[in-house]
Amino acid sequence: MNKAILATLVALASQSAFAADNGNGRLSGKAGAAWATGDFVDGALLNPSLAANFKAEDDFALNLNLGAFATDPDDLIENVDDLDDLLDKYEGYGYNGTGDDRTSLDSDDAEKINELLQDIDGSAAYVEGGASIAVAIPNQVLAATAFARASLTGSFIPDISDSDFTLIENSVDAPFSSDELTSEVTTVGALVTEYGVALGKRLSWREEGDLLVGVTPKMVDVETFYYRDNVNDFDVDEIEDNHEDYTYSSDFFSLDAGATYLKGPMSYALVLNNIIGKDVKTVVEGETLSIKPQAVAALGYDIEWFNAEAALDLMPAENFALHDDVQQLRVGAEFGANYWAQLRLGYKTDLEGTLEDTYSIGVGLSPFNVVNVDIALTAGDKNTYGGALQLGMRF
Repeated sequence: MNKAILATLVALASQSAFAADNGNGRLSGKAGAAWATGDFVDGALLNPSLAANFKAEDDFALNLNLGAFATDPDDLIENVDDLDDLLDKYEGYGYNGTGDDRTSLDSDDAEKINELLQDIDGSAAYVEGGASIAVAIPNQVLAATAFARASLTGSFIPDISDSDFTLIENSVDAPFSSDELTSEVTTVGALVTEYGVALGKRLSWREEGDLLVGVTPKMVDVETFYYRDNVNDFDVDEIEDNHEDYTYSSDFFSLDAGATYLKGPMSYALVLNNIIGKDVKTVVEGETLSIKPQAVAALGYDIEWFNAEAALDLMPAENFALHDDVQQLRVGAEFGANYWAQLRLGYKTDLEGTLEDTYSIGVGLSPFNVVNVDIALTAGDKNTYGGALQLGMRF
């Protein structure tokens, strides 16, 4: 049950396009801190003004990204897996018509089932991930980076019924069927897919520095999913088999805008995402998902072989899967930025305390600065892990 849920959520993400900081092989290594120091292809997906942050020798870039991130602070995945194995032994009564072969609940199994239900009660697991494709064509007139991306967030939440403990207690050494359990499992989340073009322009401010400005017109498609069923019957394949019953989609037009000021090695960025917001109807009765404007400010330092950045969400945003706010602070550094090999380090914290703090490390190889392979790994407390991969080419 649990493995199928996680596999399905990641599969949903990988079938879509995604380029947030958890799904980009370059950005993830710096914990997503590339709002001020990113380049004309990766950075432009965060800050449209960075579409104009290219060198004279840059003519074209293409990259593909794939990534996933999960946190399981209460060992829910392992506990549900163990519970699954136990309940499989008692699926149905094993009744063959004689009345003599009904499966009785072993006392040791009863104790283990009770312990697992107690451990699972009140816990949750969370996953996000996806993939992206971006194509950049830099030029002095109006630099452009076209992309398709999506962001998947999903949670897995059990709801344990007190009556199940009584049922198990009364079934020791007596006929027992796991079908009689009333505890339920819910998976809920959203897949936000975007198609757009980041358009950027570099403006010279005499000797005071350069100002990059940009805007990203985009189409946004939001698909929410919600599925709830008995703990013994829960089957995530139902979401696919009866798609219309468990999902709801809505699309709309929106804009991102950004400005980056470059002076010497320093860079200062301000980005406003989803300028045109919308409250979209969801598959959950009576609930909406609010796509609201989100501002990010960033400060960066960039020299030939090294760059570093801190980026902060200026306001919290609700995570539909978690039903709670998230506000991220990201800090990252990159060594060997303009060479054939790179090392990246990053740290991310949620000021709202909803998500665990994470640390990231990434490595990149870009022979001849024509093709590149970038890998990033993320880890945090309480079973929090992630990974991302980028394959790209540029000339």
